[in-house]
Amino acid sequence: MINIVAKALECVANSDGYFYKYLTPNDVGSNGSNQSGVYVRMGDGKKLFPKSFKKGENVHADIQVLWYDSKLTSLCNFIYYGKALGTEEFRITRLNRKFVTGDLLLLILTTDEYIGFVLNDGQSKEFLASMQSV
Repeated sequence: MINIVAKALECVANSDGYFYKYLTPNDVGSNGSNQSGVYVRMGDGKKLFPKSFKKGENVHADIQVLWYDSKLTSLCNFIYYGKALGTEEFRITRLNRKFVTGDLLLLILTTDEYIGFVLNDGQSKEFLASMQSV
């Protein structure tokens, strides 16, 4: 059996960019907020967003995420929100996965697709400790 952490590290090392975060109650929809999708930090969004964008507009991009653990693909909506006064952010919606607060979501950009990993607590600690050597 392939070690998911080793595979994630290999994919990161060979990637065009990556993003990871511990999922919050807001990201997984467990707190009853009206927001949808996973919040992506501005710096990470700028590296991974596949279209040009500028403040004052909202830009949507369809992306395909191949989930490593299931080999299923999700057609997701990667969104840059720049219209709202004083707000700029990225979100990814339609991930078509059930997430748990505290999971580590890892999204890796390759030449032609995004690869998604969901790591539990033990896997995420191993992954983050090993990232210093990548």
